[in-house]
Amino acid sequence: MISINVQVKNELGLHARPISKLIRFATAYDGTISLIKNGRAYNAGNMLDLITLDAKCNDHLEVEIQGNDEAAAADEIARLFKTKFGEF
Repeated sequence: MISINVQVKNELGLHARPISKLIRFATAYDGTISLIKNGRAYNAGNMLDLITLDAKCNDHLEVEIQGNDEAAAADEIARLFKTKFGEF
């Protein structure tokens, strides 16, 4: 298992567009990806979980990745958060 820390940089937080990109990545990944906020884990492949997460701009999240090629998955997730999921 790999754990990384990310920061939500999108002004509107994690809303529909970034959530859908994260879900596409997480469901295609051969393993599990969880986002952790305030000690609670949320499944990155589940829309309801990510909406319930209610991640706002500047929130810090822990991401736990377990499965095949964890390092590559961690790099991609870090890139998604760093680039604001392609939003400007």
